[in-house]
Amino acid sequence: MTAIDGLLKSIPLLSLLTPPQLEAVAAVCQRCAFAPGEPIVLAGTRADAAYYLMDGNVDCMTWGPDCEQIATPIPAGAVLLEMAMIVDIDVNANCVARAAAKVLKLPRAAMHDVMQNDPALTDKMIEALTLRLRDMAEAMREASQPFEELQRSA
Repeated sequence: MTAIDGLLKSIPLLSLLTPPQLEAVAAVCQRCAFAPGEPIVLAGTRADAAYYLMDGNVDCMTWGPDCEQIATPIPAGAVLLEMAMIVDIDVNANCVARAAAKVLKLPRAAMHDVMQNDPALTDKMIEALTLRLRDMAEAMREASQPFEELQRSA
């Protein structure tokens, strides 16, 4: 397994892929470099890829309830727009390199080609997504329990 394969394995949607499947994904990734202040993605655009932040730091800028700009720092090792590698989504924040940043871009069109060529890879990605949804549903159930208990006691 190469270093890039190891990075890809840390992306939740790709976590169940086999080493040969990770190699197929790695073959379509693009290495990108961003200078400080350079945008990686802009709010109001359509995302055409996911981005794995290999090195550097990124600020994702959103607007708060009082129209104030809020910067959320994103550290190396994080993934931006993970679902954009498989589906069309809108970008809702400006993500800008705070310092020089090295990014691994996973373009959706290339990922679709990989998925069409290996249905088992697609199945593994669906399985990873299903497990995440199941975990999220369980967390939501647990979070709602105190409210349900409060309603019953009222």
